[in-house]
Amino acid sequence: MDFSKIKEWLIPEGKVKSVSVDGKVVWKAGGYADHLSAPTILLDGDILTITATDDRTKQFVICVDGVEKTVVDNLSTPTEGLAYTLSDDGTYYTCAGMGTATDTDIVIASEIDGVPVMNIGMYAFRNCNTLTSIVIPNSVTIIGYCAFKNCDSLTSVVIPDSVTNIRSEAFSNCDSLTNVVIGDSVTRIELETFRDCISLTNVAIGDSVTGLSSGAFKGCKALTSVVIPDSVTSIGTYAFDSCYSLSSIVIPDSVKSIEGSAFRDCSKLANIYCEAESQPSGWASTWKSGCNAVVTWGYTTI
Repeated sequence: MDFSKIKEWLIPEGKVKSVSVDGKVVWKAGGYADHLSAPTILLDGDILTITATDDRTKQFVICVDGVEKTVVDNLSTPTEGLAYTLSDDGTYYTCAGMGTATDTDIVIASEIDGVPVMNIGMYAFRNCNTLTSIVIPNSVTIIGYCAFKNCDSLTSVVIPDSVTNIRSEAFSNCDSLTNVVIGDSVTRIELETFRDCISLTNVAIGDSVTGLSSGAFKGCKALTSVVIPDSVTSIGTYAFDSCYSLSSIVIPDSVKSIEGSAFRDCSKLANIYCEAESQPSGWASTWKSGCNAVVTWGYTTI
């Protein structure tokens, strides 16, 4: 497989800080981090040019001013044998599952014969225990209900900015999932989306997310840090229930509603820092029931 392709992206001049391939930094401002696996990377004004020749390349993560952006356009060959279904009106495809594919590293096609692949279907990859990685193209807008549930070997997921909707339980019970990056177009983390992802340690939530639904991260017992962006206005019941490793969390002033027991059984949660001066009226009286954390009101980040 030859990735001798050149792709260009418009980047604000002087803003590129680093580039990662498959989670490994291969270039950073001032020079390569790894000469052996680095692709050719040129920054000319506001055009970032990447020439990829490594058949291990699955996705690029470009860090711009501290914010990671994923680029997967045409840098990977789609996996052969995956199942796709055409919509009734013939305007888009849905990736329906493994089909006849046997690969453990999956690349979903961005288009088929010029028709975009826009959805990952309900139950598409559920119980695919050998699936270790997935590349979701920038054409996909919806990840369906239970799409990756019980994918025990899946270790990391980058959800591109094209995705606007991640349905309930889409990644629940993915036992090996350690890192998740949620794109900037997702508006809500739905019911139990990442429930019982017991190895999940870090989550980067996009700036368009307005709500964390009930049980969104329930049972993520290895979760040590999560940054709630100031776009979030509501946090559902049991959203962080049984996140045993979470030691502190900052709740931005934008959050106007928190349902009961949102942080229940977070046994190591010692501090909750709230930017609000006092408890908002929309927060349930039991919002921290089952949690012994000390609450600091009027918190200001330094």
